[in-house]
Amino acid sequence: REFPWRAGPGDLPNIYHVWLSEIMLQQTRAAAVVPYFTKFVRQWPTLGALAKASRERILHSWAGLGYYARARNLHACAQTVMERHNGSFPRTIKELRSLPGVGPYTASAISAIGFNIPTTVIDANVERILARLFTIERPLPQARKMITQTALKIFPKNRPGDFAQAMMDLGAKICTPKKPICDRCPWSVGCQAYASGTPGRWPIKKPIPAKVTRFGAVFVVRHPNGAILLKKRPDHGLLGGMTEVITSEWLQKPIKSNEIESHAPISNARWHPLKAKVQHTFSHFKLELKVYTTKSRNQPIGTFWCALDDLNSQPFPSVMQKVISLITSTAGK
Repeated sequence: REFPWRAGPGDLPNIYHVWLSEIMLQQTRAAAVVPYFTKFVRQWPTLGALAKASRERILHSWAGLGYYARARNLHACAQTVMERHNGSFPRTIKELRSLPGVGPYTASAISAIGFNIPTTVIDANVERILARLFTIERPLPQARKMITQTALKIFPKNRPGDFAQAMMDLGAKICTPKKPICDRCPWSVGCQAYASGTPGRWPIKKPIPAKVTRFGAVFVVRHPNGAILLKKRPDHGLLGGMTEVITSEWLQKPIKSNEIESHAPISNARWHPLKAKVQHTFSHFKLELKVYTTKSRNQPIGTFWCALDDLNSQPFPSVMQKVISLITSTAGK
């Protein structure tokens, strides 16, 4: 995990940087996180600066990284630490877990890496290493309790932060999900999975069900002056707090053309379908959106107009960035 804050052996890194990177790394690959981490540190070099920033700016800078509840919790956590802990992260697991967006893994990572407190830090990489070292036959996620107990046997009390990072790196670069490079692994001699001749068999996982596809409609309302009608999604739920072009609910079946009026934000408008569709994949489902356009001055409650030149200032999630790209490419046509 190549981050600028990484300290030398035995050195303690900047706690703010550790926390920021660990929040960003939740369910996200390091390669995708690094540019966002660098951008955030450049924009907000201290925890205090991040706490004072508007949530709108944070969401905008987070756009494209996904799992947007993390961005909202990031802002709330920064403010909590500044207001309740005098700007310093607490040291105990219990206090760390009381912070917005900080779960068991993140609290352990901050404790071990940031404060060098002996703690077992178990992410997906560490799970994989332990499952292979001891050929744990129980499938994930049921095996996690057993893996946690196994981790207690190998996590040291000395330099726990260095050990945790080394384990993460070992899993990311050597003990990889597919085709592990066992001949370069320092633990291959005692690894039961390596001895079996099929190390890639572990960790055992239950079959992943196929992703379902949901369907919806995007309603692009253009003001005569060229502005686009937008709205904010509710704080809670998928893509919470982000900006969107108005959409219907996302349903199990495509919306028929004679049903569009009942889903549209403006009544008695002439909706023109675009040939192109917007497709996007979320963690648990796929989404297909049919795009409809109209011109109107009507502004439903809870919506706002945004000039085409100002669209880049809005915190659009990735799926809406695809919609915006389509809108701008067809503007004036």
